[in-house]
Amino acid sequence: MREATDHLLSVRRSCQSLAEALSLRFAALWPAIGDDGTAALRLNVVWDGRLREAVSVPSSRVAEEIEKRLHALWATRSTAWAWGSDTSMAVAQKDLDALLAVRHWYRENRAASLVVLPGSEAGLEEREQAKRRLLAEAWRILASWPADRAAGSVV
Repeated sequence: MREATDHLLSVRRSCQSLAEALSLRFAALWPAIGDDGTAALRLNVVWDGRLREAVSVPSSRVAEEIEKRLHALWATRSTAWAWGSDTSMAVAQKDLDALLAVRHWYRENRAASLVVLPGSEAGLEEREQAKRRLLAEAWRILASWPADRAAGSVV
């Protein structure tokens, strides 16, 4: 009975981890060097637990690129995974490791700035606030770029 209980608890923890992974929507930002040696921004976008974008954006195009990517995401239907809901989850085995790796990276990452993104079901004001937070963080990172580069911390 104890072995069966332990197994059941392990399955439950795995399901909770998967549900958490599938609910992740965020942008990760950090400084980068553009192809021409100027300041750039590394932008990784995770949507419903999956890495959707991984790009370096030149500082001259940050606002347009962020706007374009967010608009495309919010135009897609989000999968709302709620803890404790009656929604069934099914994930292909080949996707499971990537989902759990993204979840782990999100929880353990200290190098990138993370901005949580609302889903497409969010209202216009909530989406605009998220966009403003993301742009503010992008400009903050780019403003510190020369200091970061001199310190050798630009990736």
